[in-house]
Amino acid sequence: MNATLRQAFADALTAARGSPVRVTGLHPIGGGDINAAARLDTSAGPFFAKWSPRAAPGTFAREAFGLAALRAAAGAPRVPAVVAHAVRRLEPPV
Repeated sequence: MNATLRQAFADALTAARGSPVRVTGLHPIGGGDINAAARLDTSAGPFFAKWSPRAAPGTFAREAFGLAALRAAAGAPRVPAVVAHAVRRLEPPV
């Protein structure tokens, strides 16, 4: 994975946590057919990340809202908490 992508994740996590986060590893995870996904190894512990250069505006914000609603439901299954979501267009490397 390129350094720009790692920095984008580090920036989003730093903003969400309020303290600097360094991404030390990015390991692709298979299984999705719409978005790319990876496990992030960071100075703040492991995180799951997903992204798509083709996502419609608001896609990840709506997903975060839905996951929060599921987490809040009585008797809900275990649902991961969303730490951050961001919209950032990354230019492909030249």
